[in-house]
Amino acid sequence: MKIEYINHACVLITTKSNKKILTDPWLHGPSWANNLWLFPKSRHNSDYFKDIDYLYISHGHEDHLHKSSIDWLPDNIKDLPVIMPDFGAKYFVDTFNKYGFSNLLMLKDEESLVIDGDIEIKMFINQDDHDSSLLLSTDNTNVFFQTDNLMGRDNSKRIASNHNINLCFTITSQTGPFPGFYKMNEVDMGKAVIQKRENSKVFSANLISDLKPKYIVPYASDVCYFDDDFFANSLHCDDKHGYKSLVESDMPSSEVIIMNPHDSFIIEDGLIETRDIKKDRVQNNLEEHYKLLKDEVDAVALIRSKDNQGQLSENTQVLHKALSVFNHSWDGSSFNVIWDIKDSNNKSLYIDHRPGNSIEVIESADGLEYDLYIYLDLYRLKHLINNDYAMGFLSLWNGGFKCKRNSLEYNPIEKKFWRWVRAVTLHLGGKLNDNEHS
Repeated sequence: MKIEYINHACVLITTKSNKKILTDPWLHGPSWANNLWLFPKSRHNSDYFKDIDYLYISHGHEDHLHKSSIDWLPDNIKDLPVIMPDFGAKYFVDTFNKYGFSNLLMLKDEESLVIDGDIEIKMFINQDDHDSSLLLSTDNTNVFFQTDNLMGRDNSKRIASNHNINLCFTITSQTGPFPGFYKMNEVDMGKAVIQKRENSKVFSANLISDLKPKYIVPYASDVCYFDDDFFANSLHCDDKHGYKSLVESDMPSSEVIIMNPHDSFIIEDGLIETRDIKKDRVQNNLEEHYKLLKDEVDAVALIRSKDNQGQLSENTQVLHKALSVFNHSWDGSSFNVIWDIKDSNNKSLYIDHRPGNSIEVIESADGLEYDLYIYLDLYRLKHLINNDYAMGFLSLWNGGFKCKRNSLEYNPIEKKFWRWVRAVTLHLGGKLNDNEHS
């Protein structure tokens, strides 16, 4: 089979019988509340994907189930069978229906399906995070797509005991707001960045150690930030070469293959026969990439500038009311939060939020004690209230807000708060996307 790495978690598989499967198509434009951009931009046009036979969508995060990319693809794409995990979650099916899909092949955990006679697919579900991985078996080769599924080692060892994995696509860089979008001093930031990068590499390396594939491809991390968030590119970046050294030193019989978007190879009987892989990594040139996307980036920036002024008080009151509706439902220990809603004139209103206790709008937060301080630009709040974000509050998870706290640790009570507060989407008139990937 031929495997072409398109970008991020999007891979095009063409079997020996010429059946084509496209995974997690995020193909152009930003995602995650217009914060994350593909790096680099795909060079294919829509017609390149006109003869796809199947889609695989691993989970509901916008960089895997991307509406504008789906709409950009050829018209017939919505008629195709969609291989997807069955989380038993209404929001997930509703999203596919809303986007125009009707032919859903929903598989439960470890459920298998044979398609077109010679392609076997098997689903592996992480029910806690509403994520999935896929094992594709054809042409005497087993290919495992981890996607963003941060499975436990008991699961990876069980998969390895039942299947001989020849090739694994694995995520080696985890996203989220910490540490890049938390305010801290330079020394602490440097330590936190290194720790998260190493933790991400080690997590994947442990998965690979269990699965024991001959070939490993790091993926699902070719993203970047622009404009005010450009600084995060040096903080939230992957280290594929460091990962390659780590894995190959521990598993000398395995090979880590670093692929650029649109690189490809042919694999049969578990062995790669031919390769079309660039030696230089195109992701090293972010400035050139920005020039290609400048018009799109500027268009997003113009909307942000326009929407970041006017009606600060009204929108802050809307957020306050929505949070108040479920504030009593907090069942954790004491956790004090300050929301700082700021417009383009650098004017702020604040919400002094004590989950399970009190919540009020105030004009000054000076002297208030807090466990978490959240900076939220007015335009973000407006778009959240207008239900413009595919995942509601969760869409802000990758740079949509900035924070500070007194402790460097991401403790369990803060994690509980972030998961709990996403219910604000419901009380702003949206639908809750129950994905968690933090």
